[in-house]
Amino acid sequence: MSIPGQTSKPRMMVLSDQRKLACAKIPSLIREGLRRFRRLTGFTAVSALRPVFAEGPTRDISLPPVHPRCALLLRKATRKPPCEVEWQKHLRFGQKTLSGNRHVCPLGLRCACVPILLGTELLGFAKFVAGREVSAERFALAADQLELLIAGPCQDLHVALLQEEIRALRFSVSRLERAKRPAAITGNDGNAPGGGEPSRSATAQSPSLISQVLDYLNDHFTERELSLTCIAKAVGRNQKYLTHLFVQQVGERMRTYLTMLRVRHACELLLTTPWKIQQIARDSGFTNPVQFRQTFRRTVGVTASEYRQIFAAGA
Repeated sequence: MSIPGQTSKPRMMVLSDQRKLACAKIPSLIREGLRRFRRLTGFTAVSALRPVFAEGPTRDISLPPVHPRCALLLRKATRKPPCEVEWQKHLRFGQKTLSGNRHVCPLGLRCACVPILLGTELLGFAKFVAGREVSAERFALAADQLELLIAGPCQDLHVALLQEEIRALRFSVSRLERAKRPAAITGNDGNAPGGGEPSRSATAQSPSLISQVLDYLNDHFTERELSLTCIAKAVGRNQKYLTHLFVQQVGERMRTYLTMLRVRHACELLLTTPWKIQQIARDSGFTNPVQFRQTFRRTVGVTASEYRQIFAAGA
């Protein structure tokens, strides 16, 4: 955890447009995987993902999710919730092994955490719990299903990303080889068949354009006056076209992505500062406390004050 009062946003990593876009797709892929998991098993799962552009191997996945079954029990608990300690155990195990962890927590719930991986890069965890009325065999089977539903889409995304990186590498090698040839062979205009720059069609430009949008969102999401009109103006594109392209490339609406950034920032402030809820709402980009309360509870599953009580160190 950071020192209270220090609330700077994560610094941006230097990522290729394709990798940036791949990471931005992960939240929508995970949500779809969790929906399928519930349809197949009847269990509810939640997820915790690190920021797309954050640096640091541990701080960026340290914000825990709240499972609704846990929240129900914790509202009735009189002692300090054990969830922060239990979450840290899951984190340490996942970071060390890149595999899932299953146990029975002090609340008496069966708990399973499944790593969310892009290749060998740990992006976060998906988690579900069940009561003792669920047999160990059924719980283990459900945990295996969750792992498959999470791993499959991420693996496909990783393969597509590797294919794009290989294509770009081959193009760079081809350009280097042409540059080394005598001018009499290649000609001086650089327009030998198959040797020029690839055409910059709308499809080819879209990853770069959405990369600019992602950068802008991550730089400005705490600004309460931020709007789709502002974003479109900043990148010099039509708002309707940009919102359509964002959904097509990222898999969710731009407003949904913006809300995710703001809620996650609010979670970080709840756990690392003594600030009042209203101040945290303002600093996270929400226009008023009512909007913040409704959005936070709908997204996280508990109120902001409950989240702080469950997970803040020393609470």
